[in-house]
Formats: sequence, C-alpha cells, structure tokens
Amino acid sequence: MLYLIKNMGSSSHGMFGAPEYKAWAAMKQRCINPNDNRYQSHGKRGISYCDDWEFFENFIRDMGLRTSNKHSLDRINNNGNYEKSNCRWATQSQQSINKRIAKNNTSGYKGVYKKGNRWEVMIFLNKKRIYIGKYEKLQDAIISRKEAELKYY
Repeated sequence: MLYLIKNMGSSSHGMFGAPEYKAWAAMKQRCINPNDNRYQSHGKRGISYCDDWEFFENFIRDMGLRTSNKHSLDRINNNGNYEKSNCRWATQSQQSINKRIAKNNTSGYKGVYKKGNRWEVMIFLNKKRIYIGKYEKLQDAIISRKEAELKYY
C-alpha cells in the first residue's frame, strides 16, 4: 500500500522527503554515524538495522505507512535491532512505556526513584511528567507504578 508523493528527488520510490523516508534515514544515521547525536544510545550500544533495510523500498514494504502523524518508528525490544519483527509505528505514549531504565535508577523499575527516605513514583505521558506519589516501601511504589501504567497507557 504505497502512496505517491511528488518526486522531490531522484529516488525511484517517489517518497523522498516523506515522514517515513525521514524516519528510515534517521534510523540509519543513529546506527552507523558516530557524529549523530543519537549514535551513543544506538550504534555504539550495538544497535543496527537488518541488511534488507539498507534500501528504503524494503523498509517501506515491511513497515508500511505511518498510522498517523503522531506515530514514529519504535523498536519493541529496546535492546534489539531495527528489523521487521522488532519495529512498529508507535505513539509517544506507547514509546514511553518502552524506554530503558535510567542509569541512575536504584529501584530497577521505570518511574520509581529513591528520594530521601521514600520511593517516589511518576509516569511520563505525552512528554509530561505525572506525579503519582511517595511510598515508604519499594514494593508499594512498584505496585503503584504498575497501576498507573494500566490507567494511563
């Protein structure tokens, strides 16, 4: 299901400049270009893309068009490579569930942080931080975070 865009370049697929093309090109840069500001969290960590996706036509064949302008390329397994079985078009909310745990996180759970002598819980939704609460016990904080994920995601 390929739609035609006015040819903005010499590409044979006619999608040069389309959001899907830009996502594909950015994916490649994250994986292979040490000068890209996202290389540290992708290529340097060993994240790559499948050989078949060297060519945009194969990428769009496997991924199809974005569902909406609110969707962007996402890896289902954050530690996995860019390939058909591990990628999807996802919203910012869907992607926020899929982030790695921050290096300074001592709880081992996303959105659960030690602050003073209590555990603080928060969740990110549409680029906004939602404060959930503070808990004395880590287990209570984890349960609260899981309940918040069900509520907001």
